[in-house]
Amino acid sequence: MAEASVADIRETVDAVVETGVPAIFVETTINPRTVQAVAEAARQRGHAVEIGGALYSDALGETGSVADTYIGMIFANTRTITEAPGGDLPPLPAELADWAEEWGLPSA
Repeated sequence: MAEASVADIRETVDAVVETGVPAIFVETTINPRTVQAVAEAARQRGHAVEIGGALYSDALGETGSVADTYIGMIFANTRTITEAPGGDLPPLPAELADWAEEWGLPSA
Protein backbone atom coordinates (compact mmCIF):
# COMPACT_ATOMS: atom_id res chain seq x y z
CA MET A 1 0.00 0.00 0.00
CA ALA A 2 1.37 3.40 -0.96
CA GLU A 3 1.81 6.16 1.57
CA ALA A 4 -0.59 9.09 1.34
CA SER A 5 0.81 12.03 -0.60
CA VAL A 6 0.90 15.59 0.70
CA ALA A 7 -1.96 16.34 -1.70
CA ASP A 8 -3.98 13.43 -0.25
CA ILE A 9 -3.44 14.72 3.27
CA ARG A 10 -4.33 18.29 2.27
CA GLU A 11 -7.52 17.09 0.55
CA THR A 12 -8.49 15.03 3.59
CA VAL A 13 -7.82 17.96 5.95
CA ASP A 14 -10.01 20.19 3.77
CA ALA A 15 -12.87 17.68 4.00
CA VAL A 16 -12.45 17.22 7.77
CA VAL A 17 -12.45 20.98 8.41
CA GLU A 18 -15.25 21.83 5.94
CA THR A 19 -17.61 19.16 7.26
CA GLY A 20 -16.74 19.53 10.95
CA VAL A 21 -15.69 15.92 11.47
CA PRO A 22 -15.26 15.45 15.26
CA ALA A 23 -13.07 12.33 15.16
CA ILE A 24 -10.88 10.39 12.76
CA PHE A 25 -9.59 6.87 13.23
CA VAL A 26 -6.45 4.81 12.82
CA GLU A 27 -6.53 1.34 11.28
CA THR A 28 -4.89 -1.19 13.59
CA THR A 29 -2.41 -2.57 11.06
CA ILE A 30 -1.34 0.73 9.48
CA ASN A 31 1.19 3.28 10.72
CA PRO A 32 -0.80 6.11 12.37
CA ARG A 33 1.47 8.93 11.08
CA THR A 34 -0.86 9.98 8.27
CA VAL A 35 -3.90 10.18 10.54
CA GLN A 36 -1.86 12.13 13.09
CA ALA A 37 -0.77 14.53 10.32
CA VAL A 38 -4.40 15.08 9.29
CA ALA A 39 -5.45 15.76 12.89
CA GLU A 40 -2.57 18.19 13.48
CA ALA A 41 -3.20 20.08 10.23
CA ALA A 42 -6.91 20.39 11.03
CA ARG A 43 -6.05 21.73 14.50
CA GLN A 44 -3.70 24.28 12.92
CA ARG A 45 -6.67 25.46 10.86
CA GLY A 46 -8.72 25.93 14.03
CA HIS A 47 -10.73 22.71 13.88
CA ALA A 48 -10.71 20.49 16.95
CA VAL A 49 -10.60 16.93 15.64
CA GLU A 50 -9.58 14.03 17.82
CA ILE A 51 -8.09 10.69 16.93
CA GLY A 52 -11.01 8.58 18.08
CA GLY A 53 -9.15 5.30 18.41
CA ALA A 54 -8.15 2.31 16.33
CA LEU A 55 -10.43 0.35 14.01
CA TYR A 56 -10.02 -3.21 12.78
CA SER A 57 -10.31 -3.87 9.06
CA ASP A 58 -7.49 -6.08 7.78
CA ALA A 59 -7.09 -8.13 10.95
CA LEU A 60 -8.99 -9.27 14.00
CA GLY A 61 -7.97 -8.17 17.49
CA GLU A 62 -5.44 -9.98 19.61
CA THR A 63 -6.35 -13.46 20.83
CA GLY A 64 -8.35 -13.20 24.04
CA SER A 65 -9.63 -9.68 23.27
CA VAL A 66 -13.25 -8.84 22.53
CA ALA A 67 -12.18 -8.18 18.90
CA ASP A 68 -10.67 -11.62 18.25
CA THR A 69 -13.80 -12.82 16.39
CA TYR A 70 -15.67 -11.24 13.48
CA ILE A 71 -18.63 -10.30 15.71
CA GLY A 72 -16.24 -8.92 18.31
CA MET A 73 -14.36 -6.91 15.69
CA ILE A 74 -17.61 -5.36 14.43
CA PHE A 75 -18.67 -4.64 18.02
CA ALA A 76 -15.29 -3.06 18.88
CA ASN A 77 -15.37 -0.87 15.76
CA THR A 78 -18.98 0.18 16.41
CA ARG A 79 -18.17 1.04 20.02
CA THR A 80 -15.08 3.04 19.02
CA ILE A 81 -16.92 4.99 16.31
CA THR A 82 -19.95 5.65 18.53
CA GLU A 83 -18.10 6.69 21.66
CA ALA A 84 -15.41 8.86 20.00
CA PRO A 85 -17.76 11.83 19.42
CA GLY A 86 -19.47 11.26 22.78
CA GLY A 87 -22.22 8.84 21.79
CA ASP A 88 -23.60 6.00 23.87
CA LEU A 89 -23.71 2.45 22.60
CA PRO A 90 -27.13 0.83 23.11
CA PRO A 91 -27.37 -2.66 24.62
CA LEU A 92 -26.72 -5.51 22.23
CA PRO A 93 -29.74 -7.40 20.86
CA ALA A 94 -31.01 -10.44 22.74
CA GLU A 95 -29.65 -12.71 19.99
CA LEU A 96 -26.13 -11.79 21.15
CA ALA A 97 -26.85 -12.24 24.87
CA ASP A 98 -24.60 -15.29 25.30
CA TRP A 99 -21.71 -13.61 23.49
CA ALA A 100 -22.24 -10.38 25.45
CA GLU A 101 -22.33 -12.25 28.76
CA GLU A 102 -19.03 -13.97 27.93
CA TRP A 103 -17.41 -10.53 27.56
CA GLY A 104 -19.29 -8.80 30.38
CA LEU A 105 -21.21 -6.53 28.00
CA PRO A 106 -24.81 -5.32 28.41
CA SER A 107 -27.47 -6.87 26.19
CA ALA A 108 -31.20 -6.43 25.80
